[in-house]
Amino acid sequence: MVGLWSRARMRPRRPRAESSRALFSRPVPASVVRTLELVGLVWLVAAGAQSVHAQDNDAADPAADPAADPAADGAEDGAKAEAPPEVDPDAPTPPRLLEAPEAVAPEGVPLPGEVIVVLTVGEDGSVREATVRESSDAQLEDAALTVARALRFAPARSGGEARAARLAYRVDFAAPPPPPEGELAFQLIDDDGVPLAGRELALKQLSAFEVPDGDTESSAAPTSSAATRDPAALSAATDAQGQARFAGLAPGRYEVTFTDLTGETRSYTEEVRDGEVTEARYRLVLPEAAEAAGAEARFEGTAEVEAPPREVTRRTLEARELNRIAGTRGDAVRGIEVLPGVGRPPFLSGDIIIRGASPQDSEIFLDGSPVPRLYHFGGFVSVFPSPFVGKVDFYPGNFSVRYGRRVGGVVEVTPSKLEPKRTGGYLDASLFDASFMFEGPIAENVSVSAAARRSYVDAVFEAIVPDGAVTTTAAPVYWDYQTRARWTPSSRDEVTFLAYGSSDRLRLLFSEASDQDPSFRGNLRFETQFHRGEVRWRRKVNATTTHKLLLAGGTDNLRLGLGPALNFDLNTVPLAGRSEWVTQLHSRLTLNSGLDVQAVPFSIAYAGSPNQAGEGNPFGTPLSAQDRVEAQESGFIVSPAIYTEALYQATDALALIGGVRADYFGQIRRAAVDPRLVARYAFLPTWLVKGGVGLFSQPPQPQEAAASVDGNPDLRPTRSIHVSTGLEKEITPDLRVGVEGFYKQLFDRVVGAPPGDTPAFTNDGIGRIYGAELDVRLLPSSGRYYGLLSYTLMRSERNDRGEGWRPFDFDQSHILNVAGGYRFKNNIELGGRFIYVAGNPTTPVLGSLFDSASGLYLPIFGPVNSARNPAFHRLDVRLAKVWYLDRQIVTVYLDVQNAYNRRNQEDVSYSFDFSESEPLAGLPILPSIGARVAF
Repeated sequence: MVGLWSRARMRPRRPRAESSRALFSRPVPASVVRTLELVGLVWLVAAGAQSVHAQDNDAADPAADPAADPAADGAEDGAKAEAPPEVDPDAPTPPRLLEAPEAVAPEGVPLPGEVIVVLTVGEDGSVREATVRESSDAQLEDAALTVARALRFAPARSGGEARAARLAYRVDFAAPPPPPEGELAFQLIDDDGVPLAGRELALKQLSAFEVPDGDTESSAAPTSSAATRDPAALSAATDAQGQARFAGLAPGRYEVTFTDLTGETRSYTEEVRDGEVTEARYRLVLPEAAEAAGAEARFEGTAEVEAPPREVTRRTLEARELNRIAGTRGDAVRGIEVLPGVGRPPFLSGDIIIRGASPQDSEIFLDGSPVPRLYHFGGFVSVFPSPFVGKVDFYPGNFSVRYGRRVGGVVEVTPSKLEPKRTGGYLDASLFDASFMFEGPIAENVSVSAAARRSYVDAVFEAIVPDGAVTTTAAPVYWDYQTRARWTPSSRDEVTFLAYGSSDRLRLLFSEASDQDPSFRGNLRFETQFHRGEVRWRRKVNATTTHKLLLAGGTDNLRLGLGPALNFDLNTVPLAGRSEWVTQLHSRLTLNSGLDVQAVPFSIAYAGSPNQAGEGNPFGTPLSAQDRVEAQESGFIVSPAIYTEALYQATDALALIGGVRADYFGQIRRAAVDPRLVARYAFLPTWLVKGGVGLFSQPPQPQEAAASVDGNPDLRPTRSIHVSTGLEKEITPDLRVGVEGFYKQLFDRVVGAPPGDTPAFTNDGIGRIYGAELDVRLLPSSGRYYGLLSYTLMRSERNDRGEGWRPFDFDQSHILNVAGGYRFKNNIELGGRFIYVAGNPTTPVLGSLFDSASGLYLPIFGPVNSARNPAFHRLDVRLAKVWYLDRQIVTVYLDVQNAYNRRNQEDVSYSFDFSESEPLAGLPILPSIGARVAF
């Protein structure tokens, strides 16, 4: 069998040493060169480049005496005449060319060529007579005379009057531009990365089309074997490096066919673009010698090499790397936890913490469409299964104007691409859940896939929740689904339909009320669910412009209840649309502009304690001792935005990316304009320095601006300035190191008002987040082993109402991740991951007071976040074994979180009167055994 290892697509043919410096430069298209040449020629002619010495009719015939005819001399020299000097208005002036038609040669005449004709230009500037003086080919003479008779001049003048004149004129016939063509370069390797020589590849053209130029860097493989231009009979054998190249191909879609190591025929589709090299590397695997990490090998996504990130930092891991990381149970999305800047979320929360920011300050996208969350309950598994994921992009700050409405960071999941002819699927089962996926074509240009997952955590939850967390039985359940269809109605169009959703439900049943708060009785209900339907249309408008259209809609539901003390019900119908145009204005300039609209009809029903800020607020007064409010509200929030961004390759080494985004926040009726600028400079062959600055805006949370729950509808958006700079070094092709420093200044931050004040929220907060990150990646092309190291040194601080600086709830000053793995010869892979994180801030309890009204003890708190929990550290281990059968791949794995059973403190549990306390530990050692069958 064969799996697609990697594919670097649409790369300009340029030496590798140069491409290491060029961030996204490309060769100038031939059409642009011809246009510039024509403009230059007309300008030269108009300025006098083909000026002649015009004479009166009584003057000597210049055709009879070439020595006396400067124009004739100019024609023989290549028409190099200087512009006429400034003279007296009554002095004689030669004719001046005004209009010249294009010279078209007869079919079959060798080009280039030229014809020199002698013209008689009348007083009205028209050509009265034209004769041929000399020509490079007699077959061009009639066409040259046709051109000559259509010329229009400003007439010669003498004594202030128009005069007739004779002059020589050269008609040039340019050679036609070469037909568009590109190249395909292939490499065949085995699973150890060893080249496979002498293997025959056959190539067949499927369709021809015009493709926009790409923005990629060059890394073309050396030519190994030549091929003929006839697309119906192309074949080549791989050389000693396992490489074969097909040159001189017309742009279009091609099918390459070869036999794998088992003798089975394999076919794949590749695209050829004008003036570019498309490279594809295929890995051929013998069943008895395969050493892939698991069944995911059949579903490895193809990675297109893109233009440089528009952000200062975009950290990307492909699915084939993400799903091998220990502690993730093979979940590709959870692999982002090892990246710099990603904090450890609170116990069982599943939140995304980016550079110390609140989870609500960051956004999650599925290929440009916002989704409400990334993980199921507890953060054990993401809502998107690994085979659905092609790659995950992580933007910790200074992100593109394409993204907005957030001041933290961005995580974007890109689905794997549905291939037109690929048919397959998988079945997966573990201790926690079971899932399946199937994909395949249903028509020549239509492919579909469907996947679903359902948990049975309720059967094992009680065994893994730490003592003291709950007092009775729990029943959490989660499920998700994803369906897709890819339709290519033409070579220029690609339409994708998506439907996906997720659900989590948790109920805790308490047999006795809590000693600290009698409100904790009855049951705790937590239910959240979302569904989405999307249509995406990508059209190649012409050779320089691509249009992308996204329309999405769905439902979000959140229900939270705690006995009679708290009930919260939120229902929304989020609608999203994005129209984006990418235009190549010049070989060094690309413009990306778009419209991004979100509209959210909503309804809220709430009964519980008064609305208050969540951040910096300890667990506080028992619900039984608080006032109770009830509110219902419905409405419609519209948030449109427009953005434009220019990517300018100033030199081969320097790239400038500047943009501006304008948002309107409908709930508070305020607008914000955010300019952003990024620079990337490549020096020496393997060094890159980068920096950026930008302004970012975020509207308040709905409950903070809702007047019905004592919110403040007059709030302003929170603003943030991001400044960052970094350095990247490619030590070897497999080893990269990056260092980055960052600073964020927040102002107009929404904070809770002092107790008793109204409204409950104001813009009286500021903040600052600063630090440095180290990112080391060892990712050899063979895939036999890998290594990842990340370290973040950071401070995240807030100042509310001028009360002084304090750590933010999610401040984690040290975050260290070390992950790696190795595949052995017997199809076994062993991997590990070590995590060390500084303890989260916490607010100490200094004592308590007895409240006679409620009959409860109320805590007396020390300064907010003035203490910290002990440091968190954990070792995860993953062991996987793969069997390759006739048409199936079977993977069995053991994934162990917290292998040495570290009792990490997540919080503190207090007695009813707060006189005694004990640590509340997180998860103990947590093994997970699973199996996957891919077919």
